[in-house]
Amino acid sequence: MTAPDLEELYVMRVTLEAEALRLSVPRMTSEDLARLEGRMAEMAHYAADKDDRRWNLPHQQFHRSLTAHAGERVNFVLGQMFDHAERYRRLHIGHGPTAWATADHREILDACKAGDRDGSAGLLASHLARTGFEVLDPDYRPQLLELALADAGGAPSKKSRRRKAR
Repeated sequence: MTAPDLEELYVMRVTLEAEALRLSVPRMTSEDLARLEGRMAEMAHYAADKDDRRWNLPHQQFHRSLTAHAGERVNFVLGQMFDHAERYRRLHIGHGPTAWATADHREILDACKAGDRDGSAGLLASHLARTGFEVLDPDYRPQLLELALADAGGAPSKKSRRRKAR
């Protein structure tokens, strides 16, 4: 588990997951959106209890539900990347300032509800990259991740901007 490995993982995840969401948004049904709301409620409940074990399942389901309409193969690969990224996140849970935050998820879901393909994808890319930046060594400059984030339409986080200033 090295910083370059984590960066490459998040480059792939930001790129593929953002595009998968762009493909899924127009195909989302009312039932899909209701399931996403339910996952949000579960995540908020377990986050309040700081119960990582129980929080992780609805979190994973939330992300997979966002991209469900992008295709089985795409979601299989995304599931593998999620599991690999989860290993890093578990090592650092509670270390980052937003380990239990659900605000990003809310913004992504609201953009999906509005049918905003590019907005939802950009928000998701920013969310994923922020998570990656939080678990990377503060002295490591993830240039590839910064480029992938920009390409996916995401905005750099405050932490990312501080890294660039160094």
